[in-house]
Amino acid sequence: MKASTIITKAQSYIGTKESPANSNNVIFNTHYYGRSVSGSAYPWCMVFVWDIFRLCNASNLFYNGQKTAYCPTLMSWAKSKGKFVTKNYKPGDVLFFNFSGGSEAKHTGFCVSQSGSNVTTIEGNTSADSSGSQSNGGMVAKRTRKTSVILGAYRPSYEAESTSGSSSSSSSSSSSSSKTGWNNDSNGWWYVKSDGSYYKSCWAKIDGKDYYFWDDGYMASDEYIKSSNYKTDGKLYYVDSKGVWNNKSYKWNNNDNGWWIEGIDSEWYPKSSWAKIDRKWYYFDAKGYMVTGTKTIDGKKYTFNSDGSLKS
Repeated sequence: MKASTIITKAQSYIGTKESPANSNNVIFNTHYYGRSVSGSAYPWCMVFVWDIFRLCNASNLFYNGQKTAYCPTLMSWAKSKGKFVTKNYKPGDVLFFNFSGGSEAKHTGFCVSQSGSNVTTIEGNTSADSSGSQSNGGMVAKRTRKTSVILGAYRPSYEAESTSGSSSSSSSSSSSSSKTGWNNDSNGWWYVKSDGSYYKSCWAKIDGKDYYFWDDGYMASDEYIKSSNYKTDGKLYYVDSKGVWNNKSYKWNNNDNGWWIEGIDSEWYPKSSWAKIDRKWYYFDAKGYMVTGTKTIDGKKYTFNSDGSLKS
């Protein structure tokens, strides 16, 4: 999913208001209603952000495909995943605000652009201007905020805005502004070699550490990578949130109860957790078995394909 797609969808709801006024109830499209939990309405700024990802079929980019309406939860998760930034905000970043100088996130919205100390945003549950509520105003609006009220932002792993061609072609990860070595933008990290080309569809050893780069040039992170001989050896390699391979191999195993991933050099396997494998999301139950079909996880219903990947 591209950041521009998320921003375009968010822009389409500018002007949407609560109905009735001051109810905290809002309709984002004809199939998704209301802001209530056990009958009690609640502020919906974060729900607006989540719903934009959902409407763009990109729920996997939000909180590991889960849902939360609480700003501090997403901010804490973003920090734990190494996807939290505090400056140079990019289109599609999910911003966290505190208007009174505190450290707890009280409001959220999308970054459209930044110019100096001003950031243009699209926010849910705000007001049309500064005369109204900054964090619970009852509508979707385009705002201009000072960076001083922004605690930081979650930067999702968006797709590149243009398609990579040859290693010297023009794209987000090979633009003329890229410098030799590590570079990053709102989509992730890539590495430019001394000849101006960049790694893609390959492993690379950089400063003694092994990294994998996808076909668009962006570094893989917090996920499993299939081996080049995957069809015959079935091996997977895990890279952490910083993109570094942990020097261990994994493989699929199965029995009458289902499939699971297990370490080749250890008996470790994921349980009650999500895992990303070649850019697709999977979920493993409390016993470690891969989930297929429909399953409710943390109060939300998900549908998985027969191969275990999350259905988009």
